[in-house]
Amino acid sequence: MLGSDMDADGSEIQASLVAALVHNFHFSELEASKLSSHAIHCTEKAKHPTQFTVIGRGLESYVDYYQKGEYKEIQKDVSSIFDIVRECQQENIQQAR
Repeated sequence: MLGSDMDADGSEIQASLVAALVHNFHFSELEASKLSSHAIHCTEKAKHPTQFTVIGRGLESYVDYYQKGEYKEIQKDVSSIFDIVRECQQENIQQAR
């Protein structure tokens, strides 16, 4: 969205993603940096077709929220997704032990 709406370059987009993950979703800077790098790699459709599709659908949903002015709802929905991912990661760590 930043790239198309504000003509931002890749580094500006990644920095904005890191800042959003840290300030809005309470990720550590390291976690946010790793996730933003992974998300960028997942924009290569040939290498990451499933993640590419998920990102595309997420952008479409964001546009819908944005156009309706439902900013708080998108933060709530995205936060719940991150909570589920974190929960799964914790379960995987415990199972590995």
